[in-house]
Amino acid sequence: MTADLQIHQLKNCPGCGGDRSHVVPLGDPPLRRCDGCSLVYAPRYADPAEVYVEGYLFGETPFGLDLMHPLFQEFLAYAATLRLQLIEKAVGPKGTLLDVGCGTGELLAVARARGWTTTGVEPVEQSARYAVDKRGLDVRAAMLEESGLPERTYDVVSAFHVVEHMVDASAFLRSISRWVRPGGYVVVEVPNWHSFHRRNAGIAWNGFRPLEHVGHYGPATLKATLRGAGLTPVMVRTPGFLWEKQTLDHQLDDLGLYRWNGRLRRLGRVGEHNGQSAIVPRRFTSRAFLGLQAIYNRLGVGQVVLGVARVD
Repeated sequence: MTADLQIHQLKNCPGCGGDRSHVVPLGDPPLRRCDGCSLVYAPRYADPAEVYVEGYLFGETPFGLDLMHPLFQEFLAYAATLRLQLIEKAVGPKGTLLDVGCGTGELLAVARARGWTTTGVEPVEQSARYAVDKRGLDVRAAMLEESGLPERTYDVVSAFHVVEHMVDASAFLRSISRWVRPGGYVVVEVPNWHSFHRRNAGIAWNGFRPLEHVGHYGPATLKATLRGAGLTPVMVRTPGFLWEKQTLDHQLDDLGLYRWNGRLRRLGRVGEHNGQSAIVPRRFTSRAFLGLQAIYNRLGVGQVVLGVARVD
């Protein structure tokens, strides 16, 4: 796959721009850790013009993934609800929301149903067209700077799983902040480098995505990057997205307990998943797992890092 791609070398930290780093012995080539802000980042990446192409969110490219399975769509709506509940606690009453890199519009659809006035921008035309045609959303097939949307307009500008792709995250955050009204908020979410899942999965962690994910953020490094972009963090959390329709193995994986899948089978029972027989969590298991997920959040080792920052 890489033989046909244009590969770029990354010499500066995508978080703070520093040029001094040391090796993190993970990956091939190994990752780097910035000596200035401690962000872990990849030393090379594929040309974005060759990664974010038609089919990216439909399972039709070497990168990306397929979001279209009905069960996955149901899960994405559930996860969007949890995200919006957190956002609403931090920013107050529902207002105008602009989602940058909105994909096929799952978060925007849920936000609209919750009373937000929503707009999205998505550079991959196929994904933007799906959001417009199938969901009836206001989504522009463009980069934000070329969208024609008015600056200083939105109560919240969000970017979910976008920052980790950026070779200059600080510049990206400063850019999207221009579309926030004074006193409004920027919201971002990234995979959590400090997650319990990553610590146990090693190189198999699904947040690595070599040549695609550039920066690997934890709570502290995301907060520092937000501050470096001139924003004031008001909330940083590390939530998870355990779901009642997951199998026992799926929930164990999401909690980073995949090494113990065999030993913990007694926590499940025979049930149904996606129309087929499967081992699903028992009722007490689900409650216990939700409690464990809450502990992960408090300790900063949940699946993702969600940050809300004010534009002063």
